[in-house]
Amino acid sequence: GVQPVMGLSAICRVVQSIALGFLIESFQTNKNGYTWASVLVFCSVVVLFEHHHNFFFLWRKGMQLRTASVANIFAKSLRLSSIQQADVSLSGNVMNLASNDVERFMMASLFISHIFWAPVQSIAVLGVGLWLIGYAFAAGFALLVVIVVPLQSYLAG
Repeated sequence: GVQPVMGLSAICRVVQSIALGFLIESFQTNKNGYTWASVLVFCSVVVLFEHHHNFFFLWRKGMQLRTASVANIFAKSLRLSSIQQADVSLSGNVMNLASNDVERFMMASLFISHIFWAPVQSIAVLGVGLWLIGYAFAAGFALLVVIVVPLQSYLAG
């Protein structure tokens, strides 16, 4: 399945940032540098394989959904009466559905899982930031959520 692998990737991305911080810190103390570099490389490999595995699997599911939707549109268009089929605007609408709108199903299948995993990963980053930095991180995180999220919603709309 896709979700357990995405969960492992979310964990590895948070651990990756922590390992990078400890690796940089190890340059001054000369302790555990190879350990933190190994953790960083391992997490990068996990994220790499997760990304490609999920992209392949979800792209394939999106293509299946797209094919089924186009087949349904075609079957429905065959059931239209011949008078309605002669209407030029109707054939344009059918072509628009088959080419543009169905493409959105395929793209949505790639990113729908992030609706769940993005907030989970954000909460994990908030927890790690509170642990390592303190309440100043929470203030910056809150400012980020209050300003950037509405700005992205505005610019996307």
